[in-house]
Amino acid sequence: MNDVLCLFLHRFMLVFFNNILIFSSSWAEHLQDISIVLDALRAHRLHLKHSKCSFGGLLGSVPRPCDFSSGVTMDADKVAAVASWPTPRSTHGLRGFLGLTGYYRKYIHDFGVIAAPLTHLLHKDAFAWSDEADTAFQALKQALSIGPILQMPDFAK
Repeated sequence: MNDVLCLFLHRFMLVFFNNILIFSSSWAEHLQDISIVLDALRAHRLHLKHSKCSFGGLLGSVPRPCDFSSGVTMDADKVAAVASWPTPRSTHGLRGFLGLTGYYRKYIHDFGVIAAPLTHLLHKDAFAWSDEADTAFQALKQALSIGPILQMPDFAK
């Protein structure tokens, strides 16, 4: 994907594994950017699965109405879901939470340091919830609930 779309990377789009994120400063520009990307994919005989496509939104975020230049905000429902995530009672529940937070790890400063008490609980027969684990759990929930972690980067800097 990086090779096929290299001309557009960091100008108005990013590629994450098999996801293409297109960001624009206006709706008209966004439609134009989508067309450019789709044309490039078509030229390389790459296809998109309609059921996997989502337009006008981003990773649990929603565009700010009428003001695309200010970027995106986190979806309030997703923030509420993270904030109300119950304390894990097993390694299975903890893996679910760490899977969600791990997806956003590059946006959370010192993610590995914060999550260390939780990842230690994933070792065989090591699951025993403690104050240290609870502090790490609450810190990660807080970090994921703060909107600025998902703002688009300023590629001019």
